[in-house]
Amino acid sequence: MESDISNEMNMLSVNFPAVTQMTYEFGRKFMDRGHGGVVLVSSILALQGLPRSAHYAATKAFVHTLGEVLNEEWRGSGVDLLIVTPGPVESGFSARSKIQLRRAASPEVVAQHSLEALGRKNIIHPGWLANLMNLSLVTAPRRIRVKIMGVIMRSMTRHLPN
Repeated sequence: MESDISNEMNMLSVNFPAVTQMTYEFGRKFMDRGHGGVVLVSSILALQGLPRSAHYAATKAFVHTLGEVLNEEWRGSGVDLLIVTPGPVESGFSARSKIQLRRAASPEVVAQHSLEALGRKNIIHPGWLANLMNLSLVTAPRRIRVKIMGVIMRSMTRHLPN
């Protein structure tokens, strides 16, 4: 593990308790009203482990699983839930994570696809790169996907001092 533990803990606190609390609070309010929509931003990386970014992939797997379960639990309640699983996005995350992105979707593309899908789909992979990554990874066994992503991460991660 090459990252600072405080950065890892901050990420965990955003992607676990904050997502849980906000989903709970808004979900209850929307159910009481009988309508509403929740968008959970996961990642294409939630679908397999990610060497060099294990905590990130684990938090996104949590968000993804939470969305899958809530979609089932909220069925018929009038509350729509969309799981958004983008690939790389130009968000500033890459600089903070010391990752070099060669291709990434714009936040506008992700937002546009998400708003168009809310209430009509349960999960989307916005942008061409997310769709390509999903199609290429979904057919491989999980163990192979982890290895593939490890190779990709090594090529994207700047070399940090140990």
